[in-house]
Amino acid sequence: MKRKKMEKEVVHLLEWIIEYPGVRQIVCNPDGKETSPESFKMAYDMLVKKSLFYLIPVLFATHPGEESLEMAKNLCTTDSAAREIRKKGRNPKNCKC
Repeated sequence: MKRKKMEKEVVHLLEWIIEYPGVRQIVCNPDGKETSPESFKMAYDMLVKKSLFYLIPVLFATHPGEESLEMAKNLCTTDSAAREIRKKGRNPKNCKC
C-alpha cells in the first residue's frame, strides 16, 4: 500500500472510531464480554458499510465460539449470494426465495 493511501485509510479509521465508539467497542471487545447476535451482526454490517473490511477478522477473533463461527459462515454465504445476484443484474429485493 502506498503511503498516501495508507494515511488516508488511517484517517478513515480514526474518523470511524470517533463517530461510532460503541461499534468499535464491540469489534475490539477489550472487556471480553459476550455480544448478542444482533449486536455482532450490526457491527459486521457497519464494517462492510464503511469499507473497513480488514477489521472483520478482528471482530470474529474477539468473539470466539461456536455461535460466532456459525454466524461467520452464514454472513459469508449471504454476502456471497447477494454479490452474485448483483453481478448478474438481478434485484435481490424481488427474490421470492
